[in-house]
Amino acid sequence: MRQKQPKGFLLCQKWWNKMSKLIHLTMKDALDGLARKDFTALELTDAHLSEMESKRHLNAYLVETAEMARDMAKASDNRRQRGEAG
Repeated sequence: MRQKQPKGFLLCQKWWNKMSKLIHLTMKDALDGLARKDFTALELTDAHLSEMESKRHLNAYLVETAEMARDMAKASDNRRQRGEAG
């Protein structure tokens, strides 16, 4: 018998699938997805920051600037919203 999933499980699973796919995009695919509004720059940034955090034990990054990255993503989303994306 199949076990019933907890409430919100599907929403969480959809979010996780989307976030995990974002970190595997090429630059072209990421730019195309941003242009189509499949996701925002902030979502793309958060996906990569989450991946960085999960791999922190590897000591691959000297300095993490998560807040700066998120601020830059928000600014990018604002420019895109105003039609100023390059």
